[in-house]
Amino acid sequence: LRTAAHTLADLGLPPSEVLSRLDRMVAGMAAAPFATCVYTVIDPAGSSCVAAPAGHLPPLLVLPGGATRMLSLPPGLPLGLGAESFAATRVSLPPGATLALFTDGLVESRTRSLDDGLAALQDALSSTLAQPGGALAAACEAVTQTLREHGAMDYTVVVTAPAADPAPFKYLAPYAGCAMGQHWMENGEHALVVYDDLSTHARIYRELSL
Repeated sequence: LRTAAHTLADLGLPPSEVLSRLDRMVAGMAAAPFATCVYTVIDPAGSSCVAAPAGHLPPLLVLPGGATRMLSLPPGLPLGLGAESFAATRVSLPPGATLALFTDGLVESRTRSLDDGLAALQDALSSTLAQPGGALAAACEAVTQTLREHGAMDYTVVVTAPAADPAPFKYLAPYAGCAMGQHWMENGEHALVVYDDLSTHARIYRELSL
């Protein structure tokens, strides 16, 4: 399923079309599985993103100054249940904003409700990123420590790609992070994905290609 998602993403299809095709593919599988997903396309030049969910929790947006809000997205049905369409929403991303994508297993457990887990995640990200120049690595450490106290880190890996690293590493790190996250998720684990300084990867690509 992830291989198909990567292939469709390379075709440059709109998020809603990608989810529709994945939905038809999953519905046609013999085992009749289903999966949740949120597909997001970042537009650095337009300071925005387009997101379409399929039964997945929406991303969390941390604004400059520390204010947080969940993206207001229609929930949609999980992949494999034969949804006729998936709604995509364009969201503005102010300069300095941080976008966090996460699995429900990161914020919900047998000992903690979903609402409490979301509140803990928001508080951890907000308190760390509220100060000007708040470091992504420090934010991830704060989130890790907060969630560890609730047992969420027993099956979670956090991958960061600091903007201060050398250009080649900054270019390759997101791909390495995706590969690591995919490995853990395929083995039943959870991953928190935090995107910061959204234009860096595009700028580094140009820098390395010149």
